Amino acid sequence: MRRAILSILIGLAAYGAGSGSWAGETACWFDHGAIVVPAAFGDIAGDFLLDPATPKSQLNATNAQMFGILTPVARADLRVAGERLRGFELTATDLGARERPFAAGLVGVIGGDALSGFVTEIQTEPCRVKLARRAGRRWPIRLPLKTIGGMMAVPAAVSDGATSRAGWFAVATAQPGVTVADAKLTRAPAKDADPDWPPARLRALSLGGLLFEQIPANVTEPPAPGLSGALGEDVWWTFRLRLDPARGRLELAPARPGP
Repeated sequence: MRRAILSILIGLAAYGAGSGSWAGETACWFDHGAIVVPAAFGDIAGDFLLDPATPKSQLNATNAQMFGILTPVARADLRVAGERLRGFELTATDLGARERPFAAGLVGVIGGDALSGFVTEIQTEPCRVKLARRAGRRWPIRLPLKTIGGMMAVPAAVSDGATSRAGWFAVATAQPGVTVADAKLTRAPAKDADPDWPPARLRALSLGGLLFEQIPANVTEPPAPGLSGALGEDVWWTFRLRLDPARGRLELAPARPGP
C-alpha cells in the first residue's frame, strides 16, 4: 500500500514538473479574430477579450454603470482561468469599435497588467487558456519577448513586396491580421468591405524563422513608441502560444501536441 501511494505521488510530481505549477485553465472561444474568455470582476461576470497588447485591463463602461460603478477606476477581485487577482483595478471605458462585432457584448478586456504575473498559454483548437506561475518543458520555437508601453511584443519583419520593415510588434490576441504603424494603403478599401476586418494583405511576415504569406493587414498609428505594429490571431491561431514575460520569452508549439 505504501509503495502504491509513493508511486502515485512520484507520478503527480513528475507531471507538475513537466506542465508548469499551480496552473489554472478555462475554455475560451475564437470570435471575429479575437480570443474571448469567461471571467468575473467582483459581481460582474461575462465575456472578456484576452489581449496582452492592451496595457491596462478595461471594464465596459455600460456594465460598470449597471452595477453602480461611477468612478473611472474600479477595484475588485478579478477571476479568470481558476486564478484570482485580489483587489485588481480595471479602467471603466467605452470599448467602442472593439465591442461592435460581438452581438452579446463584452464585459471588458483582460490586458497585459493582469497577465504579467503569469505564464499564459493559449490554443485555439480546441480553444483553451491556461495561467501558470512558471513554464513547463521548453516548446520548439522560442522568441524574445519584452514589454513596450505596457504591451507584450516580439521582433518580426514585414514586407509588402516592394519595401520591408523590421521591428517590435505587439502580441495582439484580440484582433485579426497584422497592423503596421506609420504606413499607407496603396488603394482605399472596397465600399462593401467589412469594417471590422483588415482590408489589405501583407506579402510576407517573418517571425522566429517562420514565414507567413498573404496575411490580412491594416495600417495604424504607432501603438506606443518603439512599436512597429501588432500581430493578431491570423498569425497565432495555428499554434499553441506561451507568453512568459518574467523570463522574457514567447514560445510556439504545434497546435496539437504529438503522441
